[in-house]
Amino acid sequence: GAYKLPGFANIPGEFNVSLLTGAPNPKAVYSSKAVGEPPLFSAASVFFATKEAIADARRHENLGPDFELTSPATAARIRMACQDKFTRKFQAPQEGTFTPWNVMP
Repeated sequence: GAYKLPGFANIPGEFNVSLLTGAPNPKAVYSSKAVGEPPLFSAASVFFATKEAIADARRHENLGPDFELTSPATAARIRMACQDKFTRKFQAPQEGTFTPWNVMP
């Protein structure tokens, strides 16, 4: 739960890249090297697998299948989306009657 996603401040000031030359790939689609899309879709599959796990936890609590889970799926968001006897004790207070200690946009 303490992992922080890299942001713009983590980009190095100088980042030199050179493209691979002389490495033909005749079986690739339009000579692609296939480095961009697989990691992107792998990350998306983790998010949707987490969402399915939450839906299953909600079914066990006899709750409806509709819930909102925004990305990034933090530990706090996942925990509150599951809704069990513990999370029900924390009802959202009315706006302006509290000072938030855990900001979840």
